[in-house]
Amino acid sequence: MIKQRDFEKQHQAEWQSLEQCLAVKGKRSGHSHQHAGFPDLYRCVCQQYALAKERNYSRSLVNRLHRMVELGHQQLYESRPRMRWQLLQFIGRDFAVALWDERRLIAVSAILFMGSLLLTMLACRYYPDLIFSILPPQQVAEFQQMYDSNGSGSLGKLRDADTDLMMFGYYVWNNVGIAFKTFASGFFLGIGSIFILLTNGLSIGAVAGFLWQSGQGEVFFSFVSGHSSWELGAIMICGAAGLRLGLAIVLPGRMSRVQSLQHHSQSLSRLVFGSALLLVIAALIEAFWSSQRGWPFEFRMVIGALGWLFLAWYMLIHGRKHSTKLSISKVSQVNIPLSKMPPDDMSGSNSGKRSETNKNSEQHYAG
Repeated sequence: MIKQRDFEKQHQAEWQSLEQCLAVKGKRSGHSHQHAGFPDLYRCVCQQYALAKERNYSRSLVNRLHRMVELGHQQLYESRPRMRWQLLQFIGRDFAVALWDERRLIAVSAILFMGSLLLTMLACRYYPDLIFSILPPQQVAEFQQMYDSNGSGSLGKLRDADTDLMMFGYYVWNNVGIAFKTFASGFFLGIGSIFILLTNGLSIGAVAGFLWQSGQGEVFFSFVSGHSSWELGAIMICGAAGLRLGLAIVLPGRMSRVQSLQHHSQSLSRLVFGSALLLVIAALIEAFWSSQRGWPFEFRMVIGALGWLFLAWYMLIHGRKHSTKLSISKVSQVNIPLSKMPPDDMSGSNSGKRSETNKNSEQHYAG
């Protein structure tokens, strides 16, 4: 067996080279895993680390090699896909679990928003003059021109932007602004979120019912059906986040209000960030597909229905499944400390006492 002194002399240059590579941190241009020989150098040190442990070399040498192997593994295998993996994990699990965990507040938000929307749409469908008590006449005229079935409106593209890319930016800015206000207004004890959900539901429902009654319903629903699930779903989720924010302030429980906000911060951030992703999807569909002619009305409605079904599946089935898995994994990680287990002699004495009691009872009944 090679002595430790000879082993160190033989591989010292390789260790110094690897340590120099690992010392480069934080800079993308000089990242250590981009070094041409880094993978081969890392594998050699892994073999040397295994040999050092097998030969029982000094603890200082083994710890040094272990530290290099650990850092090398992180930079070679974990640093590059880490952000991408976190995003995929958020979409595939974390956001769905957050939706399932807050399903009750999402249901309340949906009742406030979609309830006011549907009721106002039906009311303006049969009483069209009701819209003027909700929106000013000038804005109503703009909506009529925007969704003119004769072609002058061109499916809602009546704006200053000339390209779909510019429209995408406009939709993102507009939708994110509404969603953020819906969430942030929850800081006012949740009342602000309730107000914005109701007012937006009333406005959208009034426009839908009025255009439906005036014969422009097919043009309107053709335009909004594709992206409605993503956009309206995001608004309802932000409304639920705003309600949670308000409840954390109004009903903090045994925690202080600051502690309550900190306790719910992860759930709130997941809801808001997930809503932002939904709004980006909605803006993409609205800019590049919803305004395009040539697609049959029935096909557009099917696409819209599939969007709503997907969101329902994502929250109620996919979210519930992963929430259950996380709960099981947390329970399995809970172990009873050995210090709280009864000593063997005590358990033995107890069992002896139980056996003596059983014998006495048997003799009593036998007698």
